[in-house]
Amino acid sequence: MTTHSTLHTTHTTARSTPRPTAHANHTSTPAAHANTTTPHPTAHANHTSTPAAHANTTYFTTIPAGNQTSLPPTAPPTEYVVNGTTGVCLRITASFRISFNDSARPGIVIPPAPRTRASGSCSAEKAWLTLTFPHGQVGITFRQDAEGNNFFLGAVNITLKDKGSEKLGNDGVRDMLTPLGRAFSCAEVDIHVTSNVTLTVMNVKAQAFKLEGGEYGP
Repeated sequence: MTTHSTLHTTHTTARSTPRPTAHANHTSTPAAHANTTTPHPTAHANHTSTPAAHANTTYFTTIPAGNQTSLPPTAPPTEYVVNGTTGVCLRITASFRISFNDSARPGIVIPPAPRTRASGSCSAEKAWLTLTFPHGQVGITFRQDAEGNNFFLGAVNITLKDKGSEKLGNDGVRDMLTPLGRAFSCAEVDIHVTSNVTLTVMNVKAQAFKLEGGEYGP
C-alpha cells in the first residue's frame, strides 16, 4: 500500500525502487562544537532559522523490505521526495534508526506512514527533510557544494519526546558526498549526532539538487 503525504497540491506516482547495492559502512563524527538543533530542518550554528518559503511538496512511498535481523528491527525503506519551485530537489529512499550508547535506553526505529509525517523544503544550496513520528522528530539537511560540483549530508537534528523535549544536533556532518547528477547508495551509514546518539540510515539511496526528470541518476 502506498501512502502519500502532500504539503501542496501535486500529482504523485507510487514507485518501486530497487534496494541499493551494499557498500562498506560509513561513519561520520561530529565536529568539536556545541550541539544545536531545531524542529525545523535547518542547519545553522548556534541559532534557529526557518527556510525561506517556497512552493514545496513532499511525498513518500513505503517499499517492502526483505528479512531484517538487526536489533531493534528496522522499518521498510521509504521513498521521500521533496519538490521545489523548479521540480524535485531531493529524493531519498531509506529507513532510519536512532540508537544510544546507554544500554538502558532502547533504540528508536522511525516507522513508515501513517505514523510518520514527512515535510520538506529547498533553496538553491540546501534541501531539508523533516520526519515527525510519535517519539519525536528527525531533520536532515543536504547541501550543495557548487565549487566542488557535489552534494552531501550536512546536518542532522533530532528532537526526542521520551525525556521531555530533548534536542540534539550536529551541524558539522559531511557524509554521503556525491557528484551532482549522481545518486548515493549504501547499505548503512552511521551518523554520530552526539557522543551518545547515533542516527543510522539503512538501505539508503539519495540524490539532491540536480535530478534529471526528477529521477535518480546513475
